[in-house]
Order: sequence, then C-alpha cells, then structure tokens
Amino acid sequence: MPSALNDFASSISPMAVKELRQGLRTKLFLSVFIGIQLLAVLALAAEFLTDWNGLLQGMQDNHWLFQLTWPSPFWFLCELAFLIILPLGGFSALRSEMDKANIELLLIARLSRWRIVGGKWLMLCIQAWVIFASLLPYLVVRYFSGGIDFFPTIFLALCILGANATINAIVIAASAFRNYLARISMIVFLMFSAMWIVGNTTWAAYLVTGKFTSLPEESPILLHGIIVLFAITAGLVTTLLPLQIARGKLRLFERDYEISNTMSACILVVCIPIFLLIGSLATAGWGVPFILLGFAWCVKELDSPSSRPVPPSGTRVVS
Repeated sequence: MPSALNDFASSISPMAVKELRQGLRTKLFLSVFIGIQLLAVLALAAEFLTDWNGLLQGMQDNHWLFQLTWPSPFWFLCELAFLIILPLGGFSALRSEMDKANIELLLIARLSRWRIVGGKWLMLCIQAWVIFASLLPYLVVRYFSGGIDFFPTIFLALCILGANATINAIVIAASAFRNYLARISMIVFLMFSAMWIVGNTTWAAYLVTGKFTSLPEESPILLHGIIVLFAITAGLVTTLLPLQIARGKLRLFERDYEISNTMSACILVVCIPIFLLIGSLATAGWGVPFILLGFAWCVKELDSPSSRPVPPSGTRVVS
C-alpha cells in the first residue's frame, strides 16, 4: 500500500492531480526550471558586478516605490518567466482535451466544469510556485548582500505571483477557442480589461490611503492592510472572469432561447471596468472592494444550475 506521503490526498480534485502529474513532467516546465536557475546566477552576478543596489540608492535614495518600477536583472528574469513563459504552457490546455473528446468523458465522470477548468489553472499556478520556491535562496542572498528592503521585496514577489495567476486564467480561457487568431484576440481582450480593473483599483487605493498618510517611507499597518484588500479583490475578479469564459466553452448544450455563457461573461468583461470607474468616482475609492466582491459573486454564479431554467425531465445538468 502506498504511503500517504507518496500520493495526493483524497480531498484534492482528481482533475488537479491528473494535471499536476502531467504538467510537472512536461519539457516546457523542466526547461524553464533548469534555465531559470542558470539565468538567476548570471542575473545575481550582473547585479553584484555593476553595483545595482548602489545605483538605485544614488538615483532615488532607495525609495521602495522606485524599486518596484525599476526592476533589477533578477526581477526582470522573474517577470519574464512568470508572466510570459510559464503561462504559455496552458495555451492549448482545454483545446487538446476538447479535440480528443475527453471533456465529455470527464463530465460523465461527474467532474464539474469548474473542477476541470480549476484543475488546469491550479496546475499552472503550482508550476509557478515550485519555481518561485526554488528561487528563494537567491532572494536570501540578495537580502543579506545589503541594499534590499524586506517588505518591498515580499510585496513585489506577491505582485508577480498574483499577476501570474491572472495571466494563467486568461491563457486557459483563450485555449478553449479553436482558431489561433481567436485565442490571441481573447488574450489581448482579457489583458486589456484586467489592466483597466487593476489600474482603476490602484488609483482607488491611492485615493483611500491618501486619507491616512502622505506615503512616508514607513507606512502604517493599516495602510498595508488597505492595499492588500484592494489587491485581493481585484485579483479575484480578474481571475474568475477568464475561468468563467473557459467554463462556458465546456457546456455540452445550449437552448435557442438561452444567452451563451461565454457571451455573458464577455459582456461582464466590458461592463465591470466601466461600472468600477463610476463606483470609484461616486465613493472616492472606498466602495471599490465591495463593488469588486459583488462582481466576483456575479461571475461565480453566472450559468449556475440555480440561475438556469428547469430542463426537461430526464436531462442531467452539468455545472
């Protein structure tokens, strides 16, 4: 009998387990994992040889906001890997399953569409987390070498991982389309909407935090808590929207009088940034987290069995 340490817990989704076992063995993941280790050594060497920390201190007196907007070679490498290369692993995630008619078999096995889409998304995120964990020793070296603040470093790392989660969801949504041009167009469409939502949320957070402080070097805990709240709600919406589009593409049937789930989600992609801007202006930024939470609930409940008309008797509805 296999040990509990040698297998996944039974509480984990079977779809997630399948995707993890396959995804962690792909050539793309292994190539990125090995390549980023080699490039990280070169990036650290470039920082030490060029005295990158001293350059930052001389240009902006080591202000933490400037460190976030002026990435070092190491962070540039992380952004390239986590925001571009790793998400490409999901470019054909759903289409490969749909072309092989595996989706029908998974739905017959009583796996919901959320679990199928979520398993694909979780696989890409865990790949990023594994690679990020392998880079922690380099972060420790950068920290003890001096010139790097702890909290800005953690904040930048969380921003990159959060952006990776959103981009993974966008790529998975695009992978449900057959045509490559349609996939690229969907990625551009969702990226523009996500950037608008994040930008609007950032502006609203700046309005709210400006009521407490003039952004000194050492911000209070309350200020950090507000920023985290705004960031979590924005990330929740920008991640759920693409996953809902991907989930809609897996629906086995649609009646003539029903609006396409994918079309409904795309309408929300356009409307949410507009209503968010109006809500930001109306509440001076204070209502943005509540607006985002409301939209997150709407996206989650879109096309749920309880929101659809009762099907004819004998028809099983797959959620």
